[in-house]
Amino acid sequence: MWSNYIKSTFRNFRRNLSYALINIIGLSIALSIFIALTLYIQFELSFEDFNPQKENIYRIEQNMIEGGRSELMETAPVPLWRAIKAEFPEVKESIRLFYNNAGTITTPEGRDFETTRIITDREFFEFFSYKLKHGDPSTALQEPNCVVLTESLANVIFGDENPMGKIIDQQGFGFPSLKITGIMYDPPKNTHLEFNSLISMATIEHIWGTEEFNQWGNNWLATYVKLIDNHDIIDFNKKIKHILKKFWKESTNNELKARNIKDIHLYSPIAGDYALRGSISNLYILMALAVFIIFMAGVNFTNLAVAYSTKRKKEVGLRKISGANKNMLITQFLSESIVIAFISLILAFVIFETFLPWFNQIVKRELDFNYLNNFQLLGFIIIVTLFFGILSGLYPAYVISKSKPFDAIKGISGNKVSKSRSRRILVAIQFIISACFIIGTLGILRQVNYLKNKDQGFETKNMIRIIFNDSTMNRINYFRNQILQNPDIEKASVHDYPIHNSSNWTRASWEGAKEKEYIRINNNYADHHYIDCYNMKLIAGEGFVSARTQVGVEENQCIINEAAAKRMRITDNPIGVKVKYYGDYRDNMEGNRVKIVGVVKDFHFSSARNKITPMIIHLYNPEETGWCISVKVKGENMQRSIQFLNEEFLKVFPAQSFNYYSVKDEIAQYYTEEEKLASVVLGLSIISIFIACLGIYGLVSFSTATRRREIGIRKVLGSKPGAINILFFKEFFLLIIIANAIAWPLSYLSLDRWLESFPYHVEHSLIPGLTALGITMLFALLSMLSKTVYATKVNPVETLRYE
Repeated sequence: MWSNYIKSTFRNFRRNLSYALINIIGLSIALSIFIALTLYIQFELSFEDFNPQKENIYRIEQNMIEGGRSELMETAPVPLWRAIKAEFPEVKESIRLFYNNAGTITTPEGRDFETTRIITDREFFEFFSYKLKHGDPSTALQEPNCVVLTESLANVIFGDENPMGKIIDQQGFGFPSLKITGIMYDPPKNTHLEFNSLISMATIEHIWGTEEFNQWGNNWLATYVKLIDNHDIIDFNKKIKHILKKFWKESTNNELKARNIKDIHLYSPIAGDYALRGSISNLYILMALAVFIIFMAGVNFTNLAVAYSTKRKKEVGLRKISGANKNMLITQFLSESIVIAFISLILAFVIFETFLPWFNQIVKRELDFNYLNNFQLLGFIIIVTLFFGILSGLYPAYVISKSKPFDAIKGISGNKVSKSRSRRILVAIQFIISACFIIGTLGILRQVNYLKNKDQGFETKNMIRIIFNDSTMNRINYFRNQILQNPDIEKASVHDYPIHNSSNWTRASWEGAKEKEYIRINNNYADHHYIDCYNMKLIAGEGFVSARTQVGVEENQCIINEAAAKRMRITDNPIGVKVKYYGDYRDNMEGNRVKIVGVVKDFHFSSARNKITPMIIHLYNPEETGWCISVKVKGENMQRSIQFLNEEFLKVFPAQSFNYYSVKDEIAQYYTEEEKLASVVLGLSIISIFIACLGIYGLVSFSTATRRREIGIRKVLGSKPGAINILFFKEFFLLIIIANAIAWPLSYLSLDRWLESFPYHVEHSLIPGLTALGITMLFALLSMLSKTVYATKVNPVETLRYE
C-alpha cells in the first residue's frame, strides 16, 4: 500500500511539476530561515551551559539608590567578596573580577598586540570551569606580576613556540613586566566573559597597596559567589538586599541582588555592562518571526493544494469506486505533503549552509550546526518538518477526500464559493504577515538610524580617540602641540573617560543645598580645550578659559550640564556656585570644592538608551596624568591623518602602543542588538514577500489554466489583454488592501511597545505603512502579470478548438 502511495506521489509531481516546484522552493527557503533562527536562538539560550556549576554561580549586582537616582550596577563594594563569604554559610566561594577591554601586550621584541583582559583572583579557573592547557590552575594567578594568555592569543604572538615563563609588558595601571604562568584553552563562545588574557589580582594589590581594597565606598570590582547545592535564591536575595547597612553604613539605601550567570547575557538591564550582551526581548521577536515564516510557507502549501485539488477529482472518484475509503485517501494526500516537506528540508539545509557565513556576519556570532553533536536541534527540526507536513496537508486532504465519487468523475466541483473564499483568506493572511514584516523592519531601521545619528550634544564626525598609559600632562600637551601643526588636524583635547561613556560618578552637594542633601553625579576630567574640541554648547558662563597653573583648591573649576543645574535648582544663576564632592576616582578626599564656571547643554555621556542625568567635568590638575586625547581630523584623507598621528605618537611615547578609536563607531556599538534585529527582520521581510508572491504565482497559474476557455471567449468578443489582466488583478487588489488595513494596527502597536523601552525614540510615521502597501501591491502585481501576460497571448483558436 505504501509503495503505491509513494509511486502515486511522484507521478503527481511529474504531472503538476510547477505546483511541486513552487511548494518545494517556498518550503525550502522558509525552512532554511527557520533552521538559522533556531540555531541562533539555541546558541543565545545556551550561555554558560559548559559550566557544571552554572546553577550555583551568581554575580552580585548593586542598585545604587541615592542622590535622587536609582541605578543598577554590575559592580559592588570592593571588600564585599570577603565579607559575604564570611557572613553567609550558603556561600561556598567568592571571587573578584575587574574587566578591561583596552589593553596592549608588548613583547620583548617590541611587538604590540591588543588584548581584552580580566584582573582576577587565583580561584578563577576552578570557579568558572575554564581549562588550562599549560600551567597549574591553582597557582597560575596566585603571585604578583603573573599573566595567563588564551591559546589563540599565544599562537598569534608566539606561533608554535611554548611561551610559558616568558616576560611581556601589559600597558596600563602601572603594570610591571609580567611573567606568563599559564596558557588556557580559548573560552567557549557562549560565555558572558570575553577575554584573551588574565592578570592576577595580586599584581594590582602589589602596585596600589591593600588599603585600596578595604574601602567600602569604592565600587569598581565585580563580585561573584558560588552557592551550595539546593540553595534558595529568593531567601538569599532577601538576606543580602540591605546587608550594606551592616557592612558599610546604616544610612545607605543601596541594595544588593544576586543574578545567576546564565541570566546575565540575555536579562542584564545594566547600561555599559562588561558582559557579552544579548536581548531577551529581541530573541522573543525572532522566535515569533521564525514561527511566522514557517506559518506563511504552510499557508502557501495549503492554499495551492486546495486550489490544485480540483484537478484530481476524477482520480479521487475512481479510487473511491475501486474501494478506497476516506481514511485511505487522507493518508495518500498526507503522505504527499510529508514527502514534499522532507524534500524541502534536504534542500533547506543546502541553502542554510550556503548563507550561514552571511547570517553569522549579521548576528555577529560564529554559529555552526555541528550535526554530529547537535542531535537535539536536528531532531527538533525534523519533528517540526513532520508536523508541518501533516498540518499543511490535512485540510487539503480532507477537502479532496470528502468529494462524492460520481460528481468527481463527472467533473462537478463542490462549493466553489466557499473554496474560493478560503483561498482568498489564506492569501490575505500571507500579505498581513508580509506587511507586518515590512512595517516592523522600517520602524526598527528608523529607530536604529535615529539612535546612531541622534544629536549627541557633541561633535562625532571625524573624531578619534587615542589612548595613553600613565602619561604626564606635560608630555601629552607636547604631543598635542606637535600634532596641531599639521593642517589636517583641526582640534585636540585631553580627558579621562570617553565623552560618550563617562561612567564614573561621585556624590556632590552645593551652596544652597539643604542639610545632608546631595546628588549622584557622573564625572570626568578634561583640559580647557574639551568643550571647544567637541563643539559642545555652553548655555551659561565662559567655561575653562585657560589651563590650571596652580594646584591649590582655589583654582579648582568645573563645568556642569543642564541636568545637574536643574537638580541643584541653580538654573537662574549657576556661575560661581561652589560644589562640594565626596571623593572621586582621582581624589578620595571628602569635602573637596570646585567652582562652577560654565553650564553645558545636555549631552549623551552614555548610551541614548539612558536618560541624561547630572554630569560634572573637572579641569585637569597640571600634576596629573592623562588617559586619552580626542582629535578632530579633517575628513579629506583620514588614513593619512591617522598615519601621521601614529608616527608622532611613537616619537613622543616610544614605549607605548598607538591605539585609536572612532568616536562615531564606538557610539554605534551601543546599538548592535538593534542593528542585528533590523538586519534579520529586513531579510525576513524579503523572504516573506517572496513566499507570498510564490503563492500568488501558483494560484494565478492554476486560475489561468482553469479559465483558458473564458480568456479565449473574452478575446474573441474583443477584450484587450490589459482588461483581462485587470480582471485577474481585481481578485487580489481588495485582499491586499484588507491585509494592509489589518497589518497596520498590529504592527504599530507592536512597534509602540518596543519603542517604549527607549527614553528617546522616533515618532510614528505613515511612511512604513504606505511603503508596505506599495511593496505588497507592486510584487503581487508583478507575480500575477508574469503568468497572465503569457495566458492572454495564447491564440483563442488553441483554447476553443474543441468547443
